[in-house]
Amino acid sequence: MTIAIVVTFKPDFSKLRICLESLLLQVSFIILIKNSPERFDIQNLADSQKIRVIQLDKNYGIAFAQNRGIEKAVELGAEWILLSDQDSVFSDDYIQKMFFIAEHNSLQHIAALAPVFYDEIKNEYAGIMQGKTKKIVPESGHIYKVAHTISSGMLIPVTALQKCGLMREDFFIDFVDNEWCWRAFSCGLNIYCLADVVIHHHLGDRMEKCLGLNIVYRSLFRFYYIIRNGYYLLRHTEYLKGKDKFLFHLLMYKKIIEVLLLNHFDKTSRLVVRKAVHNGKKGNLIPYEESVK
Repeated sequence: MTIAIVVTFKPDFSKLRICLESLLLQVSFIILIKNSPERFDIQNLADSQKIRVIQLDKNYGIAFAQNRGIEKAVELGAEWILLSDQDSVFSDDYIQKMFFIAEHNSLQHIAALAPVFYDEIKNEYAGIMQGKTKKIVPESGHIYKVAHTISSGMLIPVTALQKCGLMREDFFIDFVDNEWCWRAFSCGLNIYCLADVVIHHHLGDRMEKCLGLNIVYRSLFRFYYIIRNGYYLLRHTEYLKGKDKFLFHLLMYKKIIEVLLLNHFDKTSRLVVRKAVHNGKKGNLIPYEESVK
């Protein structure tokens, strides 16, 4: 049995509807985690009886929401779990194709099967992470072992979650997927990216041009978690070593420059950067609201 978990936060209802309808005929149930207080009607969706809704009273973060969905999916008897964001769109044969490719190629020790992403913000196919800091352009017909992938579209056997554990709730949002993938690898499991399986997804909010550079816009809230969790991974885990650690440091510098440029080096953005770096280095996984006052 395959169950999909769709986490929402202040969704665009038209996009959410497309996401749900693309999954309804492919799974036994959809567990819809409403991570914000908005109410919306799902009764007029086809097969809406297959949707189980978990309403949270506030935004506890994607990891918390995913974990509540995973627990419910296991309770319902799931053998495989598909994670999805609210705006991802899946082909009609997405899950069937995943299983066919995995079986036909005798893939072993699976932590997750993952697709290639078409980035709707950049209007291009996103690269895949063959190493923790090494991105390559996938070629059609290939299967790649990757270091990590974003959570949306990941098809995970429940046995992998039982072996490696659930998502880190104290990470809240950013790098939750990276950390779980790296942890799965340390447990002897593999993340397989199937180049012939594609989903459409928004990696970021929009593109903005600053000093001639194209930067994916994110809120200060998001940048706080990107920087805080990035420095936590550098200082308080053993995942990043050698060249990967050096290049990940450069990635953090890049994110700091991006947030400052997007916000014109104003007082608030400088405060966010300072708090995020400090908390990450010290291992204080303090929420945005408590840290940035």
